[in-house]
Amino acid sequence: MKKKIYAGIVIVMIVLVGNLYLILRSSHENMSAVALANVEALAQDESGGGSREVKSVIITDLGTGTDCVNNVLYDVSRYSVNCIGDGKLPCTSGIYEKYTARGKCSLV
Repeated sequence: MKKKIYAGIVIVMIVLVGNLYLILRSSHENMSAVALANVEALAQDESGGGSREVKSVIITDLGTGTDCVNNVLYDVSRYSVNCIGDGKLPCTSGIYEKYTARGKCSLV
């Protein structure tokens, strides 16, 4: 009887570890896509993608929300950047989004 219980526990543990591996691998792949998008947005400054030197930078919070990408739930913060005047601050005007992983998407 004890052997059956131990065998059952071992099978459950193997299934749990397998599921955990699949969840972590999926989450890592989705985060890689979002991280790449963020790096590309930041790299625009270095490649001369509209960056200029200004006197003032105004950052406006446009709110937050959530987004489900490839079954991963993200908190999304949106903000705008406005570059004003001539000066020494590097700035690229535009609307930007920041994605922070929150967990797995669920159907409601």
